[in-house]
Amino acid sequence: MDVDDEWTGVDEISASLIAHQALVHALFTTLQERGLLSPEDVDQIYFDAAGALERAEPHAPRAIRRARAIFDQTSRNLARVPVKGA
Repeated sequence: MDVDDEWTGVDEISASLIAHQALVHALFTTLQERGLLSPEDVDQIYFDAAGALERAEPHAPRAIRRARAIFDQTSRNLARVPVKGA
């Protein structure tokens, strides 16, 4: 899609979410590489976020189920990132 093309609301939300996920992944990786975030910390962050989604699920069950699946995949991907110097 060219920058001059007309964006739909779905396009904008999709792009925003992709950018956000890339930012979170980069942040976690950088903090891990600097020894400021352990794998256990990452697990706890994802656990806390999943808990928040679980509490929200009755209000938007389909979207929340998909969000949890994305969380699960992202956390598995992050767990495979080798920490430099380890």
